Amino acid sequence: GLLINQKFKLKLLSEIKPVCHSNNFSRNIIHFVNAAKLLKNKLIDFNASIIEEHNKNKKDAPSGTAKQLSEILGIKEIHSVRGGNISGLHKIIFLGDGEEIEIIHRAYEKSIFAKGALFCADKLLNKEKGFYSFNDLVNE
Repeated sequence: GLLINQKFKLKLLSEIKPVCHSNNFSRNIIHFVNAAKLLKNKLIDFNASIIEEHNKNKKDAPSGTAKQLSEILGIKEIHSVRGGNISGLHKIIFLGDGEEIEIIHRAYEKSIFAKGALFCADKLLNKEKGFYSFNDLVNE
């Protein structure tokens, strides 16, 4: 949940150093997003909703990842749940007449985000200045 001025500062920094910003540093969230895009494009008669769950101390709701999913997929309905010590869950439910399809990305431990951030940092070491998406770095 970066503020607008924080994102602006990252953009400024990217004019002199390579920078990567991501709402979620799990490397596999990218595959989840790609699967969701595929389903969204195929299930045109279905309604879709995003459900995201995080620990009771998470400040932003909906999460940055849920907002990003909403933008990418054009899904307006987001349900946020906060409680316990959940590391993170993002679920997309596609509801059709008489059937339902769900896809879920569940983070069991926060270390996956640290591993993704370290992966990203390693990739940035060999990059020119600029603003890079995590998606670009994972898929190169």
